[in-house]
Amino acid sequence: MNEALSADTPLTDPKDDRLGFAPFAENLAKAFSKIETDECLVFSLFGPWGSGKTTCMNFVRYYIDQLPQDKKPIILEFNPWWFSGSGELLRQFLGELLSTLGKKEEFKKVANLDYS
Repeated sequence: MNEALSADTPLTDPKDDRLGFAPFAENLAKAFSKIETDECLVFSLFGPWGSGKTTCMNFVRYYIDQLPQDKKPIILEFNPWWFSGSGELLRQFLGELLSTLGKKEEFKKVANLDYS
């Protein structure tokens, strides 16, 4: 395949980085691991279409996955564009939140409660 032509597919491994996002992503992952708070932290990446936002986020996730287990933040990835209507959006978000929390031993009891 001609390398000059490629699909607009986000990268997942920093070793394939051609846009210089890997150092930024690694520093951001390390910064996340050092945040000590009981509060939620929301992070977003803003840029024009096609600028590499998803690739950059994938690299951040890659570096977070390399951290020691006790330093890994709880990450909830949620894309609101997949859902329509505020009721469906809220239901899906809360479902994803419970699913994500249920993966951590200290939150399994809360995540497994019946909320219906």
